[in-house]
Amino acid sequence: MFVVLTFYFARKGQWLLAGAFSIALPLTRIIGFGFFIPLLVEYYHQRSFSLRRTDRRVAYALFPLIGVAIYLLISATFFGSPFAYGEQENLWSRSLQLPHMAFVKTISDFTNATSVVLLAYFMWSAAIALAAIALFVVQLRRIRWSYSAYTFIALVPPLLSGTLEAFSRFVLVIFPFFLTLALLAENKRWRWVLAGVYAAFVPLLIFLTARFVVGAVG
Repeated sequence: MFVVLTFYFARKGQWLLAGAFSIALPLTRIIGFGFFIPLLVEYYHQRSFSLRRTDRRVAYALFPLIGVAIYLLISATFFGSPFAYGEQENLWSRSLQLPHMAFVKTISDFTNATSVVLLAYFMWSAAIALAAIALFVVQLRRIRWSYSAYTFIALVPPLLSGTLEAFSRFVLVIFPFFLTLALLAENKRWRWVLAGVYAAFVPLLIFLTARFVVGAVG
């Protein structure tokens, strides 16, 4: 919600409101830590990428850094370390690693899986990650650069975490992917492919949700 509101007001040229909403981003998800990048891209996009046209409103594009400072202060005050988030992520086997290591771990998990459900889960995670990377490449020439910048900073954390587990939930908040899919659907061939994918995902979603509700996650 905060991402969409920030982009909405930025696109309208109401940079004070865009900056105000962007402060909340680092307080909600790690994506917010780098959100000043797509905001700067949008700011200069509106100025034909001319540094000469920079004015004082560029400061509003840096407002996400205020949220970062607030988050680090809260974390240090209540959890004893400004980087407590990273320490907690280690409990979920997540740590800063090169992107290919996440795929290496997934292959290892796949070969050591003890059930068909786990095999499907690891295959699903890898498929979503590969699809996300492919969509990112496709969208570079189809949608606004600031949206692609947002996609990039949203994909970096999970790809550098050393695992692809739960990758789909990271992808769900990347709204430019849905814009890209809509543009692809303008082509008849892609429309039928995407319709088939969505049709297959509905029963899959119901099945996996039911298993999760009853506690059958393995």
